[in-house]
Amino acid sequence: MGRDPEVTRCIDEFVRRGIDPLQVALEYADTKGLSLYPSYRIGGKRPAPTIATTNEMPFFDSHQHCLCVTAEGTPTCHYSFAYPEVRDYFTSVLREVVENYDVPGVHFLFIRSNPFVLYEEKTVDEFKAIHGQDPRTLPEDDATFWQHRANYATQFVRQLREMLDKVGKSQGKHLELSVAVPPLGNGPTWCIDGATWAREGLVDWLTVHAGGILPLEAVGAYRQAIEGSKTPLIVDFYPRRMPACDRLRRAVDYYEAGADGFCFWDSQARVVRASEFATDRFLGHREDLLDWAEQMPDTFRVIPLDTLQGYTMDRRYWTLTSG
Repeated sequence: MGRDPEVTRCIDEFVRRGIDPLQVALEYADTKGLSLYPSYRIGGKRPAPTIATTNEMPFFDSHQHCLCVTAEGTPTCHYSFAYPEVRDYFTSVLREVVENYDVPGVHFLFIRSNPFVLYEEKTVDEFKAIHGQDPRTLPEDDATFWQHRANYATQFVRQLREMLDKVGKSQGKHLELSVAVPPLGNGPTWCIDGATWAREGLVDWLTVHAGGILPLEAVGAYRQAIEGSKTPLIVDFYPRRMPACDRLRRAVDYYEAGADGFCFWDSQARVVRASEFATDRFLGHREDLLDWAEQMPDTFRVIPLDTLQGYTMDRRYWTLTSG
């Protein structure tokens, strides 16, 4: 995992003073009646010039043989989940959390730090053994190789589920697994089969994140793909900022498309307008949303600017073109 050096410094200072940041957060969440799921976001090594923003990563440095490799044989800065060492390592990190803290479950991000598997020697050899072809000779988006790569991430999720069930049994409770995944048809650089995880009952919460606005048809496609499973389908709501009445109407559309609820990535960036924050808190009241939207006055007035401080505001010549 990579962390900003300033974050690392703050955590180290907390530890030095005997303060456990996660325990403090859990206790505070409990006072608010909230469930807090510790989340893990994979981080690979950042090469120059951004290496200064990456803290020490002993596991990454000692497991250079477990990195994703391009078809040409060049290593990337990403872990390959084709290797059991990588799957075991991340499982052990989450095991440490659920064994040492009273949590309802954990959350794992599969929407950053991709690819998770590429053309490593192990991946290629195992594909050859099953399909009799060298995947490096196939189109990058070959469906068979996509599924082969996706199977490694699925192995990891099954391993997480097994670990959580074992620890949960010893604690007398069910430990939940929440995941964030890209939409279906997520392409050769992702190879994440979240629909299979839901159908197999491996995950308790499935959040779909598009890296932008998730189309309604993408929600409907995921709902159809996991039909019959008990896993709630959560939509990561974008854009971050939009008129409150539009947010209400979009929520209605998402519900009708098959969403069970919503996620707000970078929630600290979504509170700049009181109207948005106020309505976001009540998006679970799905039967009332449309009425509220229709009753809400238009809170925006748009005044196009030709110039500002004497300079043109024509977007053809605006800041993105000036350096």
